[in-house]
Amino acid sequence: MSFQTQTTNFGLCTISDQSLAPDAFLLVLDSESDTKDVLIGKGPLTVIRQLSGRARRFTQAVRKAEGHLKRLGDENERERARLWADLAKTARKQEVWDVCRVASRFCLLYDDGRWKNPSASPSRSSPKLERAKTSEGKEKEDEEKKTGRATVSQGPSVDLVAAPLYDKDLIRILAEVNFIQGEALVHLLRTEGVQLNDQPIPPEDKSKHPKGYVAKKPEEDPDWIEYCDWISYLSETSTASFLQGLSLGLELNEAWLVCSAVAYIWNYNNHVLTQNRHREIIETLQTVLDGMKKVGHAGETIMLVNICNALAFGLLKPWLPPKEEPAMAVVAAASPSPRDKSPRSRAKPVTATGKPKATVTISPDAMPDLKKAIEVCEYAMRVTNGCSPTDVVPVCVRTLVLQTWVLAKQMAQQQISKSCSADDEGSTKTQRQMTRAIIATEMLCLSKNDIMEFKDTLSISEIAKIVEECQWPDQFIELQLWSRLTYMAYLARAHDLVMHCSQKALRFATSGTVTKGKNSEAQISMIHKLCSNSWDSQLLVLFLHLPFHFSLITLSTLTGRPETI
Repeated sequence: MSFQTQTTNFGLCTISDQSLAPDAFLLVLDSESDTKDVLIGKGPLTVIRQLSGRARRFTQAVRKAEGHLKRLGDENERERARLWADLAKTARKQEVWDVCRVASRFCLLYDDGRWKNPSASPSRSSPKLERAKTSEGKEKEDEEKKTGRATVSQGPSVDLVAAPLYDKDLIRILAEVNFIQGEALVHLLRTEGVQLNDQPIPPEDKSKHPKGYVAKKPEEDPDWIEYCDWISYLSETSTASFLQGLSLGLELNEAWLVCSAVAYIWNYNNHVLTQNRHREIIETLQTVLDGMKKVGHAGETIMLVNICNALAFGLLKPWLPPKEEPAMAVVAAASPSPRDKSPRSRAKPVTATGKPKATVTISPDAMPDLKKAIEVCEYAMRVTNGCSPTDVVPVCVRTLVLQTWVLAKQMAQQQISKSCSADDEGSTKTQRQMTRAIIATEMLCLSKNDIMEFKDTLSISEIAKIVEECQWPDQFIELQLWSRLTYMAYLARAHDLVMHCSQKALRFATSGTVTKGKNSEAQISMIHKLCSNSWDSQLLVLFLHLPFHFSLITLSTLTGRPETI
């Protein structure tokens, strides 16, 4: 969009908004003006002082909108709310972001419960709703008190069916404007060089200072603290807007609104998840999952599974034992030398430093989180078990939640049956076999991490047979399983299985793993998630250096001398 077009659109939107709120609109719009500074106190005008002044100006300006409805009254409230919403949508479409934020702010002043069914949301009922009760409604209440009978409440989503269609349409509009405001605030954060739920990085001060000037540390500078608080406020407000839109979708019992809120939260917090900061948004993830459980996921099963896996991993993460460094690789599988064949020396696994391995203990305080993680994973597994054909997801998506489930069961000291819970799968034999292969492989690999050894773990040869019998729609998952089985067979000194599994994996060296006709970028993104979700650092090294390791394994098999990976 050209600069001239943007200027024209800004002028039209500003004129329209000013006609609706002539007393406050321009004052609130000045919150993002670069021509006005609010600086308090004396001192050099540093970069950090300029940032704090911007934050202070924004905070003072947006307060002007709070009393707008008190000054205006309730006259033509529905029409005004619709006009503000239309202006917010138009500004969003034209990418006039500052006007979009201000219009959304004024529109959402009407999101105070005035058009909600009181029985559906007693906590959000406004005084106006109480005054709006008709005499007929009061007579009905008196009659119920006399007869001792009361209408049975069916929850918010059912009670709102009795709400007027006109009001329901306004509630739906308010939900959409909440999404627009959340997105517009994310854009404001990005103009500050910050992502949602991130903290800003202190800027480099290149200005000249007088002799003897001593710079303050950012964490001790009141101006920098004020700016960081403002950035945190923007992130919190943006997330609250998305969640408020989700709440309105729940009250309307409309799954598409709930799923829209989930999509916004997932997309704008993707960097948080890739940085393994799941715990920071654990409450938000729990809220959106509860919402999807309540009204359904509108066919967005992949998104539901991703939310479940992120929430479950976030619950597990604080209790995960520290990862072993590559230098501490386990050499327990190496056969003893001819000089040392005593049973005692063979019974004690040692690390690369020669010290005995210590048993990993999970704190008892972790049990509530572990049980919750298991419940979340099992919910996703039930939804995608194949009983409902519309809820079947790609195996690469389901693999993540299956791996998290096995890890949660192990940390909670819960055994998994030999059937690998595949008996609960739907009628699809292919999916049942794939589930069993994935879970059995994960159980075999995790049994080596000293948290708990699964008693009913299948042997490597049995798992290899199951993997071979499966018809894999995603070749990367098949490669992953063959690679892990190759590594486990190498540790067990099962040379025949090493050669068999490695040959199965090396078939993809020429053909690749990207399925024809599929979006390669989406599949590569899923590969990164699978690799980052792998808890075994040795396995990740094997993925990255597959040909080298197969050469090493073959060499050790031919020479009879064990090599450490």
